[in-house]
Amino acid sequence: MSSATVYKIDKKGYLLFGLIKTVSGFGIGTDPYIQVQEKDMNATIADALKKVLNIDDAKRVADPTDWGEYSKVFLQKTGLKSANELNKISTLCCSVRREDSNIVFTPTKHAEPPDQGFVNKSKDEPNITVAYDASNEEIVDAFSLAFSKCE
Repeated sequence: MSSATVYKIDKKGYLLFGLIKTVSGFGIGTDPYIQVQEKDMNATIADALKKVLNIDDAKRVADPTDWGEYSKVFLQKTGLKSANELNKISTLCCSVRREDSNIVFTPTKHAEPPDQGFVNKSKDEPNITVAYDASNEEIVDAFSLAFSKCE
């Protein structure tokens, strides 16, 4: 089951990247890192999602020995100036995974302070599922619905 994260960053559009597990089990961002402007979303988001979900989920990588350096490289690859951009209240985040022949979107909400980042919404909130081989329009519709449920 490959997985990815998609951020919707105010005035920057969408940032998509796959997640790969380290030997100790942490999920970290991996190539490709794709940015999609909001105005281009309908035309390109389905292909971008498939690219970031095209990861060998059985593969494990070494844990970073220098998390500061890892963060620096992550910011360079994402085009962000600071990780704070990901934690702004205006930023939304959606977890995405490929399960069998489906794309599953899990809406998230901002973590309660003092924690940072995002957490899955209530277990009562259903995931949004669409077939991996659905039309681009159907994938965009599911993507849009998932982000409409993010907080």
